[in-house]
Amino acid sequence: MSGGHCIGVDPYYLTHKAEEIGYHPQIILAGRRINDGMGAYVAGQLVKAMLKRHIQVNGARVIDVVLELHDYGIQVDVYDPWVDADEAQNEYGIDLISSPVSGGYEGIVLAVAHDEFCSSGQN
Repeated sequence: MSGGHCIGVDPYYLTHKAEEIGYHPQIILAGRRINDGMGAYVAGQLVKAMLKRHIQVNGARVIDVVLELHDYGIQVDVYDPWVDADEAQNEYGIDLISSPVSGGYEGIVLAVAHDEFCSSGQN
């Protein structure tokens, strides 16, 4: 079994079920619109931070928020130790890297709170 419920998918299911019984879930749809805009927001914030620090954006290597960052001309590596690489390729057309390049990035976006990413290295 890979993954569980997904915040990005569940609102579509809930909206569909609610509309089947005649309810128009404006709150769920508003949440969906906010979530849909997060990729652009995160990418924009990262690019602004890079520019403020005089880091070249075009050709930079950054992890995540793939499509929006590609639109800025950023080379994106995607790493997630919990995701099956074949599934990521088949479902989303994303090639995962086996491990991040140590010291090889101008910016990093941590989009998931996996223990591997949140650990401070202390026991």
